[in-house]
Amino acid sequence: MREPGHRVLVIPLADQIGFAFRVAPELVRGMVVNLALGNMDIDDFRNDEA
Repeated sequence: MREPGHRVLVIPLADQIGFAFRVAPELVRGMVVNLALGNMDIDDFRNDEA
């Protein structure tokens, strides 16, 4: 995970189970916080996938 360009695999366990995608490691913290608070849902991050 420390190599440049290596992205973290995100696997939703509710709603659209199995529709996995990857995000940059530096975005994981913000993603977890926003999901926990309910500010955003998993589709917000999936749509930003590059």
